[in-house]
Amino acid sequence: MKKIFVKYGAWVVIGVMFLMLIPGISQRISVESNNNKVTVSFLYSNIANKVSEEKLDSVMDEFKQMGVTTVSVMEDDINYLVARGTVTSIKYNVLCHKYDEQSIQIAKFIKERCPDISYDSHLLFTSDVRLKEFLKYSLPRRFSDADYADVGTIDGLDIYVFYDGRKELWDYALGYNEEQIRILKDKGFDIALVHKVKNYANTEYLEDIDRIVKEYDVEYMNIKSDSYEYDDSEKNHENYRGISDIINSNDMTLVVTENTNQLSNQKCFGYAYIFDNAMKADGPRKVLRSYETYDDTNADETNYLYRTKQFFNSTIDRNLRFITVTLPVPPKVSHDDCADNMIKSTKLFIEKAKRAGYEFAPRTGRVDYTPNKTLNSAICAVIMVMCVLVALEMILGKKSFILTLSAFVLSALAFVGTFVIPASLLVLYPMAYSVVHSCFAMTVFLFFLKKTKDRLPLLALILSGVGVLVGTLLVGAVVQGVLLSGINYYVNNDIFRGIKLSLLVPIAYTAVVFYIMFIKKSKSGFLTDVANMLNANIKVYWLLIGCVVAAVGVYYIIRSGNVNEISSIEQFVRSTLTEIFPARPRTKEFLVGYPAVVLLIYYVKRTNADAVKWILAVAASIVVASVANSFCHVFTDFTTIVSRTINGLIIGACIAFVAYVANFVLVKVAKIVSKKIDTEMR
Repeated sequence: MKKIFVKYGAWVVIGVMFLMLIPGISQRISVESNNNKVTVSFLYSNIANKVSEEKLDSVMDEFKQMGVTTVSVMEDDINYLVARGTVTSIKYNVLCHKYDEQSIQIAKFIKERCPDISYDSHLLFTSDVRLKEFLKYSLPRRFSDADYADVGTIDGLDIYVFYDGRKELWDYALGYNEEQIRILKDKGFDIALVHKVKNYANTEYLEDIDRIVKEYDVEYMNIKSDSYEYDDSEKNHENYRGISDIINSNDMTLVVTENTNQLSNQKCFGYAYIFDNAMKADGPRKVLRSYETYDDTNADETNYLYRTKQFFNSTIDRNLRFITVTLPVPPKVSHDDCADNMIKSTKLFIEKAKRAGYEFAPRTGRVDYTPNKTLNSAICAVIMVMCVLVALEMILGKKSFILTLSAFVLSALAFVGTFVIPASLLVLYPMAYSVVHSCFAMTVFLFFLKKTKDRLPLLALILSGVGVLVGTLLVGAVVQGVLLSGINYYVNNDIFRGIKLSLLVPIAYTAVVFYIMFIKKSKSGFLTDVANMLNANIKVYWLLIGCVVAAVGVYYIIRSGNVNEISSIEQFVRSTLTEIFPARPRTKEFLVGYPAVVLLIYYVKRTNADAVKWILAVAASIVVASVANSFCHVFTDFTTIVSRTINGLIIGACIAFVAYVANFVLVKVAKIVSKKIDTEMR
């Protein structure tokens, strides 16, 4: 019984715990597979400000023809109205520096009625009759007397002062243009309201938004953060609570916008309250992530396809299901041409996404996605302890009853302790597991290689070794998939912490473990082993191969993490692979990792070049680090990551074959060169 406990106990516990996670991963896959509906919307004000009315009508007609029936409407702000030419705005100090009679009279008129005005304050002038009525109605429903002043009328101009000149003109939102919304609705478009949640002193404007939502059957509320920071003591929390009530009472879809750095979303004033309220049991439970860009690069006639790639990759990789189309305007390209390129890129995106299995629908379904985070974390804690036990046994080459018993006790404590510790600490579990996952997979692979290298022929050893490595990674990924499940991860409210750790620890770990399992002599110390390895007879071709692998290692370090600029060659490779595989494999896996795995197996089987094998083992660990890290991408569908991993294996196998042949040729050539050098030295 004791032998059975030591031999099989850990594996039995791992198996039982793994089975307990099956419902969790099944729920995640089910939710993600049903979330295949994409909404494309164009940002009306962004386009309307840049093209003629005739071109705007043409653009809207083309959008409708391709099935884009949703338009995003922002609140009019002072900056927008200035751009449209319906108001004029200058700073008070600018007016005071004018010396014409009218300016002097207006400045005096303002000073008499607003004696506390700052020289930095904004002034707003309008003679538009409709806009005069709109401002008279809208401003007091948002702003207090401390924010602005209705100065009065002079020479037919209504004048307003906005005291805080530190705010930009776009920080002063004035309300939605209902006439514009009515026209768009009459043309057959569904409306998505884009709303920057601001800190207004008065909240009567919320009644207007609620009325618009009801009257025009608005489905989407796209909340965004304000660019102006307020002191906590000044905040009026009724602003975000009111928006939340509008979303819930009208069964709207909450749309959150991804940050430009792709790390989480724009966290507006009251974001957590709005989100949690929308996702509670009796809430709408409908949420989408939005992608939009104002990047002007690669938007001309030659490169407009770049925008298609951005849309598509965002949909595939980052679970963005609400694509907000904007109008990038690069230099030297007319606005009308930019609009044509925007239409082309959007049309190609829709065609490509449909081929990939996505549907385009104007309505969103409910999301019921609330896993038991604490229980899943407790199960993961047990699996981590048992994986560490098994890995230690493989490294040491023996089993221990005391070690096994200690692991069982520790796993029991970890399971119970997970229910006791503060919930905030549960975010550390995915980070810890990402390290255990990759290190365990590498240990299993090296253990298998050590036990079978003398029994299996080279081809069988390569195929089975790669199979063991990838199989262990994919099975272990289920645990991470459950840990990172839930709506907050899926929409990227919660982010994975520890990216660099998950990429670098497996590499350092592999260097140590490979030394212990393949290089260390039982009776010698570490320094002695290193000295023997460094003093060994090194063939020239071993040195050449070591240099190649070292160069690859430098490339990996440079390319780890988020890199904004990549070479044109790598961009071409990425674009080509994206056309072949929608779930594009990661470059470091197929270009570095898998070739290193195959060469490692070859050198372990055929040579005694410990230094080369050690370097190759470290390079091979890039596979486990990269694959494990891929499953930490919280906003990517689990099946998409699996597809990416398999695609990486396919491409990696092809490149590994080339590397194997190149290695074979290099060895032959290097042997000839080495032999010639030896002959000449004699």
